[in-house]
Amino acid sequence: MKEINSEQYLKRIDDEKDVLPESEIEATLTRLNTPLREVAYADKGEERVEAKDFAFTFSYTPLDTTEQSEDIERRLARNHVDRGADYAKPENWRKLKTLVFELKGGEQIDVFKKLPSDSEILFCPTNEEFHGSVAHPPVRIHILGNLATPRSVVTLLHEMGHVFDEENLKVLGVEDMMDSKLDANKAEKLRRERSASAFAFKAIKSVIPEGQLRTDARVFLKGYALTSYRESIKEDIAENARMSRFLMSEYDYWMGSPGEEEERQLWDDFVKWRTTEVYKKWKALPENISVSFEAGDEYGHWCQWVKQSGYDFYKDIYPEAGESL
Repeated sequence: MKEINSEQYLKRIDDEKDVLPESEIEATLTRLNTPLREVAYADKGEERVEAKDFAFTFSYTPLDTTEQSEDIERRLARNHVDRGADYAKPENWRKLKTLVFELKGGEQIDVFKKLPSDSEILFCPTNEEFHGSVAHPPVRIHILGNLATPRSVVTLLHEMGHVFDEENLKVLGVEDMMDSKLDANKAEKLRRERSASAFAFKAIKSVIPEGQLRTDARVFLKGYALTSYRESIKEDIAENARMSRFLMSEYDYWMGSPGEEEERQLWDDFVKWRTTEVYKKWKALPENISVSFEAGDEYGHWCQWVKQSGYDFYKDIYPEAGESL
């Protein structure tokens, strides 16, 4: 397989000029966040949701293993979710059992038949937040959001796109498709998000007829999530360029090897994460009371914490991109 030139890839993305007005994005989100119909979720049930020229049915049950509940607890704890929120409680999450799209003409598309047989989809039916993430193997998709909303459906299809992108990489026998240049890892992250969104929109065109809803889905995938992610990547690359001018920066003090790509990226991510509100909460945690932040001990301590906890700090840095929990 021929590697992708990461510099050319990022340059091509940088040249894209299809940024939509904020008012159009906000109007799109309002429509996508509005349930197609009201659903009174119980512990288990089956629902049918109808829209113009298409419909879908889904069934759900409570979580059925302790591991699923523990997974939700860990995921929410790592993301400093307000423990008082309904969606922060595993008992309010459900396991999706079936999801079938009904197309005009009687054709049906069964989502679970498209995924590996041991796949799981866990969701929390709330209208307060909308996010998604995927972990594998085995495949487990998490959807924070009411499944009767178009946004949750689009997010679910996007997360499925990550599954199929990963399967494609396995077939190719590679971990990524970029070269080994400095910003290649950022290019690869962007490529994966674009690949997942391309899969999602291809699926949407199969199940949602031409009209406002399909247009909104495209705006959400390309004009909202991907644009936000792309802008964050551009900021990171600009920061890389600024840092490369210093001979003995704080980064060099900690790393001692500024040419090592993975270490430089981790430092870049830490610098960006340090500007978030989540950093302030982390800094105030009881287990950090002995850390000398003024003396510069925080970076090493943070690295150990991330390694041990598996905390996903990317969702703080790129809050809109990838819709990550």
